[in-house]
Amino acid sequence: MKKEALFIALILISSLVSAEILYKNQEKEFYGHTIMLRNLNENSAVIVVDNEKAPISLEEKKKIGDLEIKLKEINYYNIEEQDNVEVEISPEPYCGDNACNNDETTNSCPKDCGCGSDELKYDSELKKCIPKPTDECEKDSDCDDNNPKTSDLCYKKVGKTTVCKHFQGCELQSDCDDDNPCTTDKCEDNTCFNIEIEGCGNSEKENSEDNDFSEENNEEKIQEDNSEDNEISEEESKGFFSKIISFFASWF
Repeated sequence: MKKEALFIALILISSLVSAEILYKNQEKEFYGHTIMLRNLNENSAVIVVDNEKAPISLEEKKKIGDLEIKLKEINYYNIEEQDNVEVEISPEPYCGDNACNNDETTNSCPKDCGCGSDELKYDSELKKCIPKPTDECEKDSDCDDNNPKTSDLCYKKVGKTTVCKHFQGCELQSDCDDDNPCTTDKCEDNTCFNIEIEGCGNSEKENSEDNDFSEENNEEKIQEDNSEDNEISEEESKGFFSKIISFFASWF
């Protein structure tokens, strides 16, 4: 069992070690850090990690910034475009490596160590712990908290996310207000009831249907008017030509 655990540990460690080629004055990103080869000769190099630079000799392993670097090979041609080194790079424990270590705590690094409470969650954009949102729901049964002393309600707020609320009973109708104009809120036997009002919220739909009907009637009327105008125009044209023919006929 110990051999298997050691073997797994070696695999994990080796997966974090990266062998890379660095060219002179060319930046690269590793494990969230910027690394660059600043200078080199046949036996050593100067490497920069996040603006922290240090000389390192061939086959030497050194911690620079938050990275551990071993200089494996130097290819020195005294030509900037071709000069390069081969290095092994492994990260030192840091906040954000998804492991709570190196004296990290829920206060110093909640991203790795959590927020220390089931009521909090880590927000990656705000980079801090914030309260978890209230449970969303669709119906009252979604809000059952297994407490017989509470009334569990799903508040269906118009234009808002529906959320659970738990009451220790009610005394007044106002205790049951769910901010929904389409429900009747009642307090009976210290229990809240939010009853949907039939037909509430359909006025917009009815208005839309009325508008559609009105538009159709207007279109039909316009078509009828156009048809009548065309008929009148045709009759006027026929009368005009008849008068011309009669005029010329009177000359003969």
